[in-house]
Amino acid sequence: MTLEEMLRDLPTACDKGAKKDSKGNTMYWTGYKLHLDTVDNGIPVNALVTSASLHDSQVAIPLATITEGRITNCYDLMDSAYDIPTIIEHSQSLGHVPLIDKNPRRNKELKKVRSERNMLHTAFKK
Repeated sequence: MTLEEMLRDLPTACDKGAKKDSKGNTMYWTGYKLHLDTVDNGIPVNALVTSASLHDSQVAIPLATITEGRITNCYDLMDSAYDIPTIIEHSQSLGHVPLIDKNPRRNKELKKVRSERNMLHTAFKK
């Protein structure tokens, strides 16, 4: 898929979005979402605006592709929302080293460790 096709597939209309935060609370918003690709110290090198409901991971490949034409970088640092094989493969195809947190929802061992950690935290919390 070309960059132009990827960008054309991204929704850009004003709409509603929702997600659960780390404590399980659902957050809602209406409007648009600004996706930034940044370098050290949070300096933006690329930006795309999409519909509010679009998951951040869906913009990762187009953002990385545009950024690749603007700067030279060796690493892609992302949180666990980007722990998706196609994003990892794309990063590697650009010659980058993907540094992506493992998503415990996709990894049984991490899910078990997280559950045990939460039980300990609850048991000693007072």
